[in-house]
Amino acid sequence: MNTRYRTATRNPAGGPLKAGQAGGRRPTPPSPMRSPASYSPLLRLTQLLQWWRLARPVRLTQRMRLARPAQPSRPTRWWRLLQPLRLSYPGGALLLASALSLLALNAAASSTRALTAQLSSAEKQAKVIAAQPWSAEAEAALVDRIDSLCDGFHEAAAEGAKLSEQAARLLSLAERTRARYTKVLERMQAEVIEADGDLEAVQDSAAWRERELLAMRLLYRINWLHYEIAMRFERSTTKRKQHLLAARSGFSEFVYSPDTELAQESLFGRGLANKTLKRHEEAVADFNAILAASPPPELAQRVRIALAESLMSANKVAAALKVTARLIEGSPRGEVLEQIRFLRTKALLLALDAPSSDSSLIRQYRDEAAKLLETLYKSGSYWKTKALQLIDAGIRNPGLWASQSPTAFITWLVAESERRRGDCASAALLYRSLIERGAYTSESRYGLGFCAFHDGDYEGALELLSAFIESAKSGHAYLPKAAYLRFKAAESLYLRSGKGPASESARRYISALNSFLQISPSHDNAYEAWFRLGEWRRDAGDYAACAEAFSKVRGETSFRLKAAFLAAECAFRQVEELPESAAVPAEQARAALEAVDVFLSEASAFRESKKNTASQLSLLAPMEAHAVIMGASLVAKIDGGNMKERLRRLEGFEQRFPKETKRLPELLSLRVVAYRVLGDMDAAGAELERLLALKDIGEYGRKSLKKLGIAFLNEAAMREQDGDAEGALRARRVALAIYERVLADARVQEVSEGLAGLESLVADLRRDTAGLGQN
Repeated sequence: MNTRYRTATRNPAGGPLKAGQAGGRRPTPPSPMRSPASYSPLLRLTQLLQWWRLARPVRLTQRMRLARPAQPSRPTRWWRLLQPLRLSYPGGALLLASALSLLALNAAASSTRALTAQLSSAEKQAKVIAAQPWSAEAEAALVDRIDSLCDGFHEAAAEGAKLSEQAARLLSLAERTRARYTKVLERMQAEVIEADGDLEAVQDSAAWRERELLAMRLLYRINWLHYEIAMRFERSTTKRKQHLLAARSGFSEFVYSPDTELAQESLFGRGLANKTLKRHEEAVADFNAILAASPPPELAQRVRIALAESLMSANKVAAALKVTARLIEGSPRGEVLEQIRFLRTKALLLALDAPSSDSSLIRQYRDEAAKLLETLYKSGSYWKTKALQLIDAGIRNPGLWASQSPTAFITWLVAESERRRGDCASAALLYRSLIERGAYTSESRYGLGFCAFHDGDYEGALELLSAFIESAKSGHAYLPKAAYLRFKAAESLYLRSGKGPASESARRYISALNSFLQISPSHDNAYEAWFRLGEWRRDAGDYAACAEAFSKVRGETSFRLKAAFLAAECAFRQVEELPESAAVPAEQARAALEAVDVFLSEASAFRESKKNTASQLSLLAPMEAHAVIMGASLVAKIDGGNMKERLRRLEGFEQRFPKETKRLPELLSLRVVAYRVLGDMDAAGAELERLLALKDIGEYGRKSLKKLGIAFLNEAAMREQDGDAEGALRARRVALAIYERVLADARVQEVSEGLAGLESLVADLRRDTAGLGQN
């Protein structure tokens, strides 16, 4: 609220409310025309609050639903509804101390939709009211509605709803509405001062009082909105600080209210803002002021939680120990109990790290911390993680903790901490001592196996991790990690051995690989194992299993694209390597074509995306070119063959892949066959001339030429039977040209096998075509 017309709720000294101070020092009256004896701002605020309660029986701190109920709901304190307490552990990360369980996502989404609809309606209502003459009843109804919206917003936010946009709109609505009231109040005050009038009389008027009350209500709401936005939704550090400063300033307007509840809640809000802003001394003062005023038990508990945090941040460990001891003695229950245990453990660890000469006290602190850590560790995965974080950050002498611990648990926990921090030498000593004591044996084997793996002792890692996996219960948290490390250890040993797939190292490798995929098929690194399994199956000639393994590879896009290509290639080879006499199963050919098209579709999407690089695209082009060739080959094996579809797939190949010249023999061979089947002998001849003109046709080209030669010989025989002597002659001449090229390549390559047969076939074709030509 603007200080020019309202100072009743402010502390002019700017400090926190001191213990035993009922309402703070009286501020200077807002007008020099009235003497302190005749005008008391605190009395003025008291009168306003009394009028407020008479005018609106529903209290400010009363929860209201999105749709306002006919009767007031059960009163709920603001600090319970709005305050997202946070704990800090060493290392700087923030932890939600309330640790409330989130509702189902659909419930949060439903709350968001309802809030958004109500907010839009309220914005329209505010616009209409602002354009009309003043109506106290209409304005009060609008503020009531904003109250209700704020309740709904805080509840939905606590459920985990994503409300960044709605939060900004709601804050803007509350601030715009309040600004309309304060603008009139500022003008009224200025007019009275200018005319040297009676300011108290103006402030007692209905016009002033109505607006002032509504502005106060909105300011209180605005304070919590600023805090909520800063803690939950704002990512910008600068803007987050601005929200917290605004909340801090706004709460200061209420901390000297004669209404005890309002003052305590506002002090709590200001203390939280100070704590988040790292003004720890001021936060401690605010929290202590609340406790000095004997707040309700539940508020007192939450204040002490926040106070303990601030004390530790201010390095006041002794005071934090007292506060956390008081919290533990209060017999807390539910989730807050774990919060308090966490804070107490943190305070104890900080105390142990501080210099002290009282060895008995140190032993007492260490024993209590050890028991609390064990309890936290067994209180669910969330608190288990927090217990480990405390150990990592708070233990300075691991050996001392392990040797003086009353239970094996702390020894194992310290060993885990040492391992995570990379000190495997210290960790291994502790693990071995646990195994000798028969405690945490399985977990210690995992720790030793982990250390052996990272030290490069793959044989030792394989043995220890196998022992852990065999002894661990199903669902153990370390099982996926152990299975992955064992797979990588076995892989390293196999690659290092240099032996073939029938060796013992190969057997262990494949066994560990399959075991890893069985134990944790959804592991983040499962794609590595699927990829290696695909390679293994491909090298073994098991193309069906190869295609299946590669199809399960996930991970980074370019890696996944390579796996998709290899899956398509395996499926293609499964079809291509069937015996020539065997009929190709149509479903098998379709599955292979589908795998090819899946890869081509993903490759096309990757090309069009903005996430690719020139180097990635250059590596992708050869795979795309090969996939296009595979797809064009496969369409001829489905339902009698579709040569038009083949030609469509091959259209523009040379322009799309100008650097893939090694694919030209395959490309031209496929086109020759397609044109021949379609009866376009001229086009087939033109493509064949290009094929025969290639300097190097490669092994695939030579095999293709032989098949083409046979195809044209068959074509000649068919035309001869049909009485088409000219067509038969042309087909034989094409076959002759093909076999002459094959013979020439065989001589260049100095291939002796089958050379005599080729020479005889070429001689026969030359004689036959010459004789046919004479006829």
